[in-house]
This record gives sequence, structure tokens and C-alpha cells, in this order.
Amino acid sequence: MSEFVDVVVADLADHAGREDRDGDSAARLATLLLSRPPTNALTRQVYREIAEAAAALDARDDIAAVILFGGHEIFCAGDDMPERATLSAEETEAGARLSAQAVDAVGALTKPTVAAITGYALGAGLTLALATDWRISGDNAKFGATEILAGLHYAHSLTDEEGTCLAIVHRDVSPENILLTDQGDVKVLDFGIAKVLESSGNNMEVGLTGTGVLLGTAELARKARKNFIMFSDDDGQLALKINFFTG
Repeated sequence: MSEFVDVVVADLADHAGREDRDGDSAARLATLLLSRPPTNALTRQVYREIAEAAAALDARDDIAAVILFGGHEIFCAGDDMPERATLSAEETEAGARLSAQAVDAVGALTKPTVAAITGYALGAGLTLALATDWRISGDNAKFGATEILAGLHYAHSLTDEEGTCLAIVHRDVSPENILLTDQGDVKVLDFGIAKVLESSGNNMEVGLTGTGVLLGTAELARKARKNFIMFSDDDGQLALKINFFTG
């Protein structure tokens, strides 16, 4: 018996959405409904129920398509962070496996799948939506790969062997530096600029925030220089120091 994931099945030929009836061989539309209010946050139990429900629906010959839905207010806010904070390293690793199994189960459905997204689809919730074949968004849908923040927090709080914070700042968080793996994991790439901060210490930090100094990739520096010229009060007669770092 599922506690947080409901499966609602309706006859495709019935516009009123007649519920499933034993002995009726008509093709049916199944809705896999996340039901853990208020945010549908994902726990280990929810992941288990998603995987089990997806497998059960895939085994049914009468199901023609599956809709993944979280309700009218919110799709899914991602992992339940309060629960994750209580887990040991071993439990966290096991939870990651359960998450991957749930995403894989949705992605492995042989029926056409659609994520109907209203409200927030964040983190692992967004990953679940991406596992479906199609995504349809309401006008209030908001998406976020919140794992990026976890990765940046790790960099911000990293310390050396003496316990001194390294003060690593990425400084180039852009779509080009965010990748999504086949397993739905979000990766923050290209810490080349951050290496400059680590190796140069506080003096470089002061220099980076100085007037007229641009730090970044060649493309970012080019755009910033263009903005200086377009919006400066002295017709672009600014002394620009552009530093290019290749990592």
C-alpha cells in the first residue's frame, strides 16, 4: 500500500474520467500522482513508491500512457532536506541509489510518459520530470537545479589541512558550466577561475574587486568590455585590465 504515491487510472474514451473497472479492456490513461503535501518533498520511502508504481504500471497491458503529476499547486520541491540532514554516510549513499532507481523506473516505462508541471519543479523533482518523454508546463511553473547550490556550498566551505577556509568562489556559474548526466545528476564544471583565488589568497581577492578589473573567460570579458564602452560616462575612455584564465 503506497502512502505518498497514488495511481489514478481512467478510461481514455471517457471524457469524464471514469475510474478503472475490473473486466474493462479499454485502453486507459494512468496518472502517477505525488501526494506528500505541502511540497511533495522526496524521501527514501517516496522514491521506493515511485519505482514500485512505475514498474506496476509498465506491467499492465491496459495502460496506454502515464502522466506524472504533483498537484495543481506544486510539482515537486526535490529531496526532503531535513531528512537528508539526519542520514549517515551509508544511508545517504543508499538514498542516492533509491533516487536513481526511481528516476530509472520512470525513464524505463515503455508507455508514453508526460510530466504535467505546475508550480515548482526543483532539484530531484526536476530530474523526475526530465525522465519522462514529454513535459507540459503550466503558466506558474518554476524550474530550478538546486543541486548547483549544494555544489557551490561545498566549494565555499572547503578548508585546507589546517582547517582554514579556502574561500573558493566559482565566479563563472553559467549554463555552459552546468551539465546533467544520464543519471540526472547536476555537475558544476570549470573551476579554473576559482583556482586563481585559492592560489593567490586575499591579495587576489582585493584585486578582483578593484575598479576596471575583469576576471573570467574570454567570452565574459568581451561582453563586460562592451558594456563598459556602451554605458561609461567618458565615451569608453576607461583603462580596462582584462585577465584571461584558462584553468
